[in-house]
Amino acid sequence: MLNNSEEYKNISELGNTHWWYRVLHERTINTIQKNFHSKEISILDAGCGTGGLLKKLADTGYQNTFGTDISETAIAFAKQKTNSPLIQSDLRDYFNKNSEQKYDVIIFNDVLYFFPEEEIKNILIHAEKTLNENGIIIINIPAGKIFSGNHDKVVGINKRYSRGEFLKLVPGNLHVKENKYHPFLLSPVIALKRISQRWFNKNSNTSDLKQEPLNNLFYTVTSFETKFFPHASLGSSLFLVLKKETHR
Repeated sequence: MLNNSEEYKNISELGNTHWWYRVLHERTINTIQKNFHSKEISILDAGCGTGGLLKKLADTGYQNTFGTDISETAIAFAKQKTNSPLIQSDLRDYFNKNSEQKYDVIIFNDVLYFFPEEEIKNILIHAEKTLNENGIIIINIPAGKIFSGNHDKVVGINKRYSRGEFLKLVPGNLHVKENKYHPFLLSPVIALKRISQRWFNKNSNTSDLKQEPLNNLFYTVTSFETKFFPHASLGSSLFLVLKKETHR
């Protein structure tokens, strides 16, 4: 997806209304609020895409936010939504080049899947060095091979991870506070859709991101799940919270 301007346009237009982004942004912000009471904390959206989360953070009262993305197209869309400082950069270089900047929260939502495992390890190692003590890293990563489909090709998913596979990539000096699969209740729907793509629509160049006729229903179901099924064992994504604890 790095060079797919149409998909970036699609994400920019639907990023704050589509059920998936609404749920993911709310989950991310709720996680920040559980860990920090202040709105003055510094937050980096690493792989900020078209700026949807940065806008949501600002709307929630967070002003000390920063964004970076490798795509010039994504940054251009993000500038239309946010006043946060934005830097076009490859994550493999960003933390070395900006090591003087310190953050309380670093967010990697649906971005680390572009990289091979060794590069993910290195990115997390360097990211940890820019975290303040007791800072957190939030990660959302595609999970479950059964959920692979044309969507993966379009958005550049290199690999879908199991919980065990991804936890092996986490540096030892980061404490894993949360690791949850989601969405659980919609898993059969997503799996059937992706299986159908693999069998009948192999050559499609479109992702799953479109205006869903059942958008509000899917949002309601997934919001319900967040409250009442917090420890699901299945889902198309894995959501993790890693904490830097210097004195453990």
